[in-house]
Amino acid sequence: MAREKWREAGLQSSSQTGKPDKRVGFQKALGKYLAKSLTNPLFNKLMRKTIPTDAALVATGGGDDRGFLWKIGQGDWDFELEGHKDTVSSLAFSTDGQLLASGSFDGLTRVWDISAGNLKCTLEGPGGGIEWVRWHPKGHLVLAGSEDCTVWMWNADRAAYLNMFSGHASCVTCGDFTPDGKTICTGSDDATLRIWNPRSGENIHVVRGHPYHTEGLTCLTISSDSALAFTGSKDGSFHIVNITTGKVVSSLSGHTDSIECVGLGARYDIFLKTLPSPYSLNFVF
Repeated sequence: MAREKWREAGLQSSSQTGKPDKRVGFQKALGKYLAKSLTNPLFNKLMRKTIPTDAALVATGGGDDRGFLWKIGQGDWDFELEGHKDTVSSLAFSTDGQLLASGSFDGLTRVWDISAGNLKCTLEGPGGGIEWVRWHPKGHLVLAGSEDCTVWMWNADRAAYLNMFSGHASCVTCGDFTPDGKTICTGSDDATLRIWNPRSGENIHVVRGHPYHTEGLTCLTISSDSALAFTGSKDGSFHIVNITTGKVVSSLSGHTDSIECVGLGARYDIFLKTLPSPYSLNFVF
């Protein structure tokens, strides 16, 4: 699903030919990224997911198979994320800010050492393109969802495969660790949410059917207490799931198109972004 969105969006990184010119500075070189982020929700989603908590770095990637790491305070790019053979579909900083993971439709996840400015390891396994990458909240474990219906987990420090989660019947479009690191939640184009034990690989719950989504999941976020999963779908509906029980505890509907993004405020305020343009932004308290 994400592959088609990238094609439709025509996304590119900050330079079509050659590397960005350091002389123009960060603001100008990244200008078209920022401009696109205001008009393209897919691009906005990518940008938001690549800014670490200290906001000192920004990582960007796109449909030209290239990625870059920028140091905002220095006003220019720091190094290029080289080696991917297809669209750089997802980027994520580790919680401690030491590492950066880049996922691509070439099926590879690459891990970069930020301080050294080089490639730390390449993680292989999925038989399809990478849809998203996430880090464990308390360590250097990488999670990636693939077009081949599987989710993979590796130890980035040892470049070691840890587990593979299978069960979805279509592309795994979204997913993450819970903030306590004890559970994994994944959403798929098969219209299901699956809840997993990361150690054993056990599929604890499958959420599907009435009153859940009727079309593929597009986005997912998890509450800070690891209790609830919030999911949006192509069917325009939004659901809240109790992670412990696997039960839908609340549902919202009314959007006429796909929900592309969901976020949480400090008090569980819910932010939804939908398509098409002009994009609507709803606040649910």
